[in-house]
Amino acid sequence: MLLALAGAASGQTSEQVYRSALDAARAGDYPVAIAGFEQAKAAGLTHSRLFYNLAVSHYQLGNLHAARQAFLRASRDPDLAALSHYNLGLLARARGERSRTLYHFSLARDYAQTEELRRLAAEALAAVPARQPLLEWELAGGYDRSFEVYDAVESVRQRRGAGFYSLWGYADHTMPLGDAHEYTVYLTATALDYPAAAEADFTYVDMGAELVLPHAAWDHVLSLAAYHSAFGGDTLERALVLSAATSRDLDSRRRLRAEYSLSAIDGGSRYRYFDGLSHRLRLGLDSLSTPALSWGGNYDLLYNDRRDLADEYGVASVSPVRHGVGAYIRYRIRERIVLDFGSEARFSRYRDRHRMVDGFSRRREDVFWRVNAEIDYRLLPGGWRSFLRLEWVENDSSLEQYRYGGPQVSAGIGWRFP
Repeated sequence: MLLALAGAASGQTSEQVYRSALDAARAGDYPVAIAGFEQAKAAGLTHSRLFYNLAVSHYQLGNLHAARQAFLRASRDPDLAALSHYNLGLLARARGERSRTLYHFSLARDYAQTEELRRLAAEALAAVPARQPLLEWELAGGYDRSFEVYDAVESVRQRRGAGFYSLWGYADHTMPLGDAHEYTVYLTATALDYPAAAEADFTYVDMGAELVLPHAAWDHVLSLAAYHSAFGGDTLERALVLSAATSRDLDSRRRLRAEYSLSAIDGGSRYRYFDGLSHRLRLGLDSLSTPALSWGGNYDLLYNDRRDLADEYGVASVSPVRHGVGAYIRYRIRERIVLDFGSEARFSRYRDRHRMVDGFSRRREDVFWRVNAEIDYRLLPGGWRSFLRLEWVENDSSLEQYRYGGPQVSAGIGWRFP
């Protein structure tokens, strides 16, 4: 209402305001141009040329997120779609967003109404370099007091610490799917070895593929994976996991994300009660406050529907509904020193009452929390790093046999290529 009155008082229509803003943009006075374009838009002018010129003005001032949003709006017009997507491709390339770079340049080529623009888009698409395979691993050793084991002599459940070694690795390879999309196959593995407590040894192997599908302001990711885990030398779980995720930028510093995954789980011979389905919904937010400081958080809802057979404790259910929250902070102190802090808390309530060996039944409810800190020092040359990690976990359960907790400390080295 105030903008409309101001326009009427000056005797200018929304089209005249737009023309004045366009003259300011041509003269290089981009702040005045942006103010004029916004005033014309508020007065009811919504043609695509306004959004395109608004995007160019924002780009000239380095307002890349605002430029991207305006180019996306202008791309709805068939006459401006090719040019808008070409500029969106340039923005994505400058930000290192491979999937979006391919997506926008391919649309610019397909929508181009002139041979020159079609050639420029095709050349830009062909110039996108192939993504190098990624290889990363880390080796660590430490001491863990966060679990309970059976005393080998007295067969009494006791809390005691144990030293451990861990090895973690990750590798992936990205391949083209047509000329507008890519898919990535990956393999990750973790091994924990407790020389004095072999019953706590743990291994985990996960392999899968994911496809990124940008669309307008959203990035969609579809993935299919399979994993195998073992505990104390016995297979714990084998599972097939289907996931769908989506995310978008809220502004130049914040990104919203959501993910749903469905796991079909097959328990090992000693863990048949793990057979069944697991559903997980995750909502999260990532923020970049400064170039040196980033933070984020997430909420998880996990629902399990498993066979719920009894184990040696007489437990009737391993199908909890879990609500969890987590947060992280990453701070780069110097170019080669990074601090990471993380925390999570979750509440689990199991579906069925637990049949105890004394004949009574109880509802199992757990409150779990974890806090951790890591200092990471980048070694030179060639992607080497060293790290020190501190972690504390606690699980407070209504059933005594599921209570555990304590600190864990570890140190190690890692390597990443490229």
